[in-house]
Amino acid sequence: MKKIFLIILVNVCFFMFVSTVYAAAGKIAKLSGEVSWRDKANVPYKKAKEGMDFEAGCWIKTGKDGWA
Repeated sequence: MKKIFLIILVNVCFFMFVSTVYAAAGKIAKLSGEVSWRDKANVPYKKAKEGMDFEAGCWIKTGKDGWA
């Protein structure tokens, strides 16, 4: 019984760690026009590309003709 409990506990801890490491807040599936992003304040925006993954706290900006 202790062995089963230990195996379950190790698996739960492992999957909790994996889910937080690879967590993404969003992904750009399609975009058109001017779309930029940055990961923190007071840094220049970079051009965004389709398929990019974003973490929580990233900023996304679109131009007049842009959408993502």
